[in-house]
Amino acid sequence: MNVKLSSSAAILAAFFFMVTPTYAQLPSGFVQVKVADELNPTGMTLSPDGHLFLIEKNGVVRVVDNGVLDPIPALNLPVDDYNERGLGGITFHPTEPFVYLYYTVPGANRNRISRFDYYNHTIFPQTEEILLDLDPLSGTIHNAGAMVFGPDGKLYVSVGDGAAANQAQNTKSLLGKILRLNPDGSIPTDNPFYNTYTGVYRYVYALGFRNSFTMAIQPGTGRIYANDVGNSAWEEVNAILPGKNYGWPQVEGPIGGGNPPANYQDPVYAYSHAEGCSVIGGTFYNPTVSVFPPAYKGRYFFADYCGGYIKTIDPTTGAVNPFAAGLNRPIALQTMPGGDMYYIVRAGLGGGSEADNTSTFNGQLWRIIYTGSGAPFVYQDPESVRLSAGEDARFEVFVLGDPMLTFKWLRNGVDIPGADSAVLVVPAVAVSDSGSLFSCIVTNSQGTDISGAALLEVSANQRPQPQITVPDTSFRYRGGSVIPFAGLATDPEEGLLDSARLSWSVVFFHDNHTHPGLSAQSGLYNGSFPTPAQGETSPNVFYRIYLNATDANGFSKSVYQDVQPLISTLRVTANIPNATLQMDGTQYDLPADVLSVAGIRRQLNAPPSIVVGDSLYLFDSYLGLGADPFLDLVTPDTDLVIQLVYVAIPVGSGTGLLGRYFDAPNLDFSGDLLLTRVDSIVDFDWGNDAPDATVPDDYFSVEWRGFLEPLFTEELTLSTVTDDGVRLWIDGVQIIDKWIPQSPTTHSGKFNAVAGVRYPIRMQFMEIGGGAVARLQWQSQRLFNSVVPQSQLYPSRPGVVSGKVWIENTTSGVFEAGDVPMKNAVVSAHNSQTNVVVSYDLTDADGLYRIENVPDGLYYLSVMNLPGSGNLKPDAGLDSNSRTPLFVLDLDVDTVLNASFRVISAASAPVTASGIRVFPNPAAAQLHIVWPQTSPSANRRLLACDVLGRVVHDQILPTGGLAVQVDLSNWHPGLYRLLFYNGQTAIGVQSVVVER
Repeated sequence: MNVKLSSSAAILAAFFFMVTPTYAQLPSGFVQVKVADELNPTGMTLSPDGHLFLIEKNGVVRVVDNGVLDPIPALNLPVDDYNERGLGGITFHPTEPFVYLYYTVPGANRNRISRFDYYNHTIFPQTEEILLDLDPLSGTIHNAGAMVFGPDGKLYVSVGDGAAANQAQNTKSLLGKILRLNPDGSIPTDNPFYNTYTGVYRYVYALGFRNSFTMAIQPGTGRIYANDVGNSAWEEVNAILPGKNYGWPQVEGPIGGGNPPANYQDPVYAYSHAEGCSVIGGTFYNPTVSVFPPAYKGRYFFADYCGGYIKTIDPTTGAVNPFAAGLNRPIALQTMPGGDMYYIVRAGLGGGSEADNTSTFNGQLWRIIYTGSGAPFVYQDPESVRLSAGEDARFEVFVLGDPMLTFKWLRNGVDIPGADSAVLVVPAVAVSDSGSLFSCIVTNSQGTDISGAALLEVSANQRPQPQITVPDTSFRYRGGSVIPFAGLATDPEEGLLDSARLSWSVVFFHDNHTHPGLSAQSGLYNGSFPTPAQGETSPNVFYRIYLNATDANGFSKSVYQDVQPLISTLRVTANIPNATLQMDGTQYDLPADVLSVAGIRRQLNAPPSIVVGDSLYLFDSYLGLGADPFLDLVTPDTDLVIQLVYVAIPVGSGTGLLGRYFDAPNLDFSGDLLLTRVDSIVDFDWGNDAPDATVPDDYFSVEWRGFLEPLFTEELTLSTVTDDGVRLWIDGVQIIDKWIPQSPTTHSGKFNAVAGVRYPIRMQFMEIGGGAVARLQWQSQRLFNSVVPQSQLYPSRPGVVSGKVWIENTTSGVFEAGDVPMKNAVVSAHNSQTNVVVSYDLTDADGLYRIENVPDGLYYLSVMNLPGSGNLKPDAGLDSNSRTPLFVLDLDVDTVLNASFRVISAASAPVTASGIRVFPNPAAAQLHIVWPQTSPSANRRLLACDVLGRVVHDQILPTGGLAVQVDLSNWHPGLYRLLFYNGQTAIGVQSVVVER
C-alpha cells in the first residue's frame, strides 16, 4: 500500500486478517486499519497506563498493546453466555491496580459486579472480590453492564431491566437503574436516594432505563452520557444526573406532550427507528493529544448497531452530525490518548448471511486514523479464497479516498481487461486456475494505492451437501417450549458424513436485527434448544437454525431452516372511553388488538385511574383475570379478550387556585400586585410571553393559594416543573424550595393524604428571563403523574373580618344579658398605611357585621354609631377614636373583632340634622350642603347610605359655614340617608332623593 502512515499504522497493516469485510465510509482525510478479527466482543476500555482492554462475551479479556492484539488472554472468566448474557462490562480504578468486571454468573440467573487485581497484561482470578450481586433476571436479554469511574472517584454502573420493564420504576429493584458505588463496593452516603431508599437500593443513582448497554464519561467536565437501547420507537442518549428518572417504561424517547414520572429527565438526543434500532458505543473525543480536526474536539461519538453508522453530538449545542457509515454491527468505541479512535464490530455469521449476528467469533477491531489526505487508501485487501471447481470466485477491495476513484485488477501482475470496479468476479473457476494471485490498483487525482494480493485455490473436491430434516416448515414454536432439530450431510467423495463433521447454531431474528440464540454445537445429528418465555415481546420474530457441514478436505457448506412462532391476538378493551394500557412498556389506546407469540409472558399495567371529562374512574379489575393492575399473563395459543373494568368515583367541585401576579423587582412579592384571578389548573408554558397584558414578559412572580383535596388516602407526591424558581407548601409544611434560576426542572415532595380533606396549598413561582414554565402535578399509587385537575383545587378567598357591636350596660366587657345590640352602626375597614376605607358594613338588629373581599394586609376598624343612639363613648375593643387595634388580614383568614359603647347621657340626639341645610332635594347632578360653624371640630363627617345600608359616600367636611358640593353622577336614582357626625358624636340624619 503506497500511503504514508505512522510507524504504528504500518505495524497494524502487517497484522490484517482476511475475513468478511466491512463497508466503512469515513470523512475525507480519515483512514482505518484492522487490528484483529475472529473476536466475540462486547466492549473495551483503557487502563490507566494506556493499554486497550477488550472483553468478549464468553468471559475472555484481551489486551491490545501498541496496536497489536496479545494472543494470550489477560483473563478467562467462567460466565453464563446464553443469549445476550456473558461478560458485559469492564473498567479500571484510576489510581489503584484494580479492574472491575460485570458478568452473568453461571447457574445463578443474575449479573455480578466484581473487583480483581491486575498487573500489566494479567488479571488474577483468585483475587476476585464480589462487590454486588444484582437482582435475579426475568429473561436472558437487557443485561446492560457499562461501567465508568467519575471524577468524584465513584464507580457508575448501568443495569438493564432484565426483560422485566416494570422493574425500571420499582424502588425495590436494582434493575433498570444506574448505580453509584464506592471503589470498595460500599454505598456512598451522598447518593440521591440514600435517605429515602433502604438496603442495597440506596446504590441507585438514577432510574428508568431499559438496556443502557454503553456509557462514557468526558474528561475534564465529568459529563456522563449513557445510551439506552429502545423498545418499539426510540433510541436515547442520556446525560446521567443524580436522582433523575429517565422514564422507561412510561416514556420512551422525548416526552413530547406526555405525562412524565416525577423528576423526569428528557434525553440529550433521541432518534426514531426510522434511523436505526439500537444505540450503542460511545466515547468523548478529548484525547491527551488531539489529531482529529478541531471541529471534533469535545464531541460525543455514538453508533447504531443496526444502522451501521457512527455519529457525533456537540454537548454544548446539541448538534448531531454523521461521521462513518457502512459498519458491520458496531458495538463499542474508544478514544486513545494519542488521538486515534478504535471501534469494534460484531460482524456477521461465517457461512451464513452477512446480516446475521450470533455469538460466534466474527467480530473485528478497527483503528481510525486521521491523515488529512484524500489520496486512495486500501483499508482492506481482497480475501484469499479456496473453492471447488465450477464455483465463482469473488474478490473485493475496500478503499477510502476522494472521488473519482478508478480500479484496475491484475492477475499474476497482468491487467485483466474490463475489470474496472471494486469487485472482481471470476466465473466457474477450474483446477488450472489454482495458485493465481489477484490484486487491484486504485487511483484518483491525488495518488495511487495498490492492494495486497489474494490467492485463489481451486480443488477438484466438491463441497458436502447438508440437509435439515427437523423441524419442517409447518412447525410453530411457543415461548417457553423446546425446539428440536435434526439433519445430516452427504459428500460426493465421502458419502454420509460423520456427526463430528456437523455444526449447529441458532440465531434469533427480531425486526431488522438479531440476537444470539444458540452458540455453535458440534458432533450432533440432532438436538434441541429452549426458547425463553419472557423477554422479547414483538410478534415479528423467528429462529433461524443453521447446519454447517465440513468434509475431510476442509470444504464446508451451510444451510438454514427458519422456525416461525405461533401467533395469537390479545384483544384489549375497556368499559369506559379514553382508556389506555401499558403492555411491556408500550402504551396502547383501547380498544387494541395486540399480536403476541403464544407462551410469551406479557406484563400488563393498567392506569390506576382515568379522567373522562369531569368524571374520575378507578381501576377495578381485568374481567375474570384479577384485580391487580399489574397483570402477568402467559399468552394463550388462541385469541383472548381482556377487558379492563373501571368504576366511577366522586370527584371534587373545585374551581382552581387563586393566582396573584406581582411585578417583582426583588422577586420577594414586595412589588405591585398586577393581577388577581382564579386559575383552573397550574399548567402554563408562557414561553417568552407574559401571562397577561397587565404582567411583564420577564421578571414577575406569581403566588397560587387555595386548597387541594386528595382523591385517595395514601402517600401523595406533589411535583413542580418550573422555569425559573419555585417554592411549595402543603398543609403548612414546605416540601419544595428551589428559588433559583433554572431551565424547566422537576422537583417533588411527599405527604400523607386523607381523601376528602382540603389541605391548604401555596405555590410560589418566579420568572427571571427567557422561557417561563409553571406546572403543578401529582402522583400516587393510584394516580399516574399528571397535572392536578381543577376539580380538586379550591381557590383561597379574600380575608373576612366580622363581629358584634353593642351598648354596654354591665361591666364585663363581653356581650351578655342586659346589653343592647347596636343596630345600623357603621363599621369601616381602613388600610393602616393610608387610612383609606377599603370596605364597610352596617350592623344588623343583632349588632352583627361582616366585611368580606378585603385584600390581605394590615388594617384597623372604625365604628360609628347612628344618630339617635344617644351620647356614647367607646368601650371594649375600641380606642378613644372608636378604632380597633391593628390586625393582619390574610387569605382564608377569618378575624373576629367585637366592640362596645357605653352611654354617657340619655338618648336625646335629633333625628334631623338641625342647622344643616341640604338642597336641592330632590337632587340630580350635585347636592349642596351647608354645615354651620357651631361646636368647631376638625373631624366633621358625612356618610351617605342607600336603602340597603351600603355606604356610597364618606367625606370629612371642612370647618366653618362653608358650602360643600357632592357629585351625584355615580349615584343611582333613589332614596339615600345622610348621616352627620361631629367627631364620634352622631348629630343628625336627613333623607335626600336622587333623580335623573
